[in-house]
Amino acid sequence: MKGKRHILSLVILFSIAFLQAQNTAIPDANFENYLETHAQDGSVVAIGDASSMGDGMANNGLVFTSRISNVMLLNVNNL
Repeated sequence: MKGKRHILSLVILFSIAFLQAQNTAIPDANFENYLETHAQDGSVVAIGDASSMGDGMANNGLVFTSRISNVMLLNVNNL
């Protein structure tokens, strides 16, 4: 029985770590706002839009890692 508890504890521990790793912290509020309101091609979109690079919640300092991990070039000259 103790072995099952240890295994369950490890599964829960790794699950929590995996779930937390799906977001990327963006400490700069202006840059996070840019990611929330722009698609990967640079077009302006609404916050929460499916093509947005953000997580759909403004000013929380987080974006989904999966939405920014493939971005190779980001032009932010005119912010």
